[in-house]
Amino acid sequence: MFSVFFSSHADRAFDKTPQDMKQRIIEALESLARDTFWYRRVKKLQGTENQYRLRVGRRRVLFTVDKNKMEVLDIFLKKGGEDYRRRVA
Repeated sequence: MFSVFFSSHADRAFDKTPQDMKQRIIEALESLARDTFWYRRVKKLQGTENQYRLRVGRRRVLFTVDKNKMEVLDIFLKKGGEDYRRRVA
């Protein structure tokens, strides 16, 4: 089981998200944090060490995993392939 933390950037993006989508994102993250085989439900971002993305409708949740800690880096509306390259740090 993971502990889920939001970066300051992800927290601001989450605040701007519509209320119904916030609930879906929270449910998806809670489910992912409890899942032993979480890596089957996400995609690893190319060119990164430990960054992944989770789809929640048209929104994407970018996060890192380190031992028992999951840090959400960004939440954004998917528009094109360039979205990931801009956000991966």
